[in-house]
This record gives sequence, structure tokens and C-alpha cells, in this order.
Amino acid sequence: MDSPPKPATPGSESNRADLKLSPQEFGKILDALRGSTSTASSDKRRFNRVAVEAKLSLASLVNGRADRVYSAMMRDISINGLGHFQSTMMAPGETFLACLPLGKEELIVKCRATFCRGLAEGIFTVGAEFVAKVERRAITPSNKEQKPPVGGDQPAVSS
Repeated sequence: MDSPPKPATPGSESNRADLKLSPQEFGKILDALRGSTSTASSDKRRFNRVAVEAKLSLASLVNGRADRVYSAMMRDISINGLGHFQSTMMAPGETFLACLPLGKEELIVKCRATFCRGLAEGIFTVGAEFVAKVERRAITPSNKEQKPPVGGDQPAVSS
């Protein structure tokens, strides 16, 4: 019969990783960590999310024109929205374009931020809902030398 491991005394640690958390400890730690990041809104989810780690091209919109094109890190996606990490604050209700891969093509969607929360210095997590598909032909570059968001330039969205 195995006896529980004895707590180490200071200075007695070896260079090996001998500690393995019990399933109960691991479960409690996960619950505590998840509890620190969950919000009341997560209980209201209508659709399941799929965790994804991928670079995402976004374009912020100001008066229907792309003000800035930038990259973010997608964290999850569902059939009605996505979550991502970015380096700047975003106000709830703020709209932006997201370029999503669709096989060898791409799908450009207009999104509306539902929340933004600071995680660490210069890292914000944003949750957003899909508002509308945007046809590539509806995106007009703000000047003739620029390309739509995928190319990293400043497009405008025709309404």
C-alpha cells in the first residue's frame, strides 16, 4: 500500500520533478482557476465554444472605415462569435472586421465586442458576436494603393 508523499523540507528538493498532484488536488486547482476567470455571462452561452489558438487578422472600424488593421490571437470560436487576445482595450459595442479562413478562401465578418477584460499589462481578452458577413467587393480600400484587411491595410466597409 502506498503512503502519501511526505512534505519536503526546505533545502531537500532534488532536481527531479517528483511531485504529482492527486486527481482531487488537480480538480480543485482547475476549479479555482476557472472560477477566477468565469463571469455570469458564461452561464448564458447559447452555443458551445471550440478552443482555438491561431493568429487572427482584425480591422477596427470608425465611421464605417477601417481605422487600423492588426493581429490578435484567437482563443475560441462558436457559431455566433469568437474570443481573442489583443494588445489594446476595446469598448463593449465596438465593431471590427475579422478575417476567418474558409478552406482556401476567407470569410470576412463584422463583429461586435460584447466584453473586454484586462488580463495582464498590455493583454486584453475580448469576446465578440458575429453581426454580418462582409463581401470582399463591399470592402473598398481607403486609397487605391491599399488592399483589404487580409493584406494588412486600411479598407472601408460599404453600407
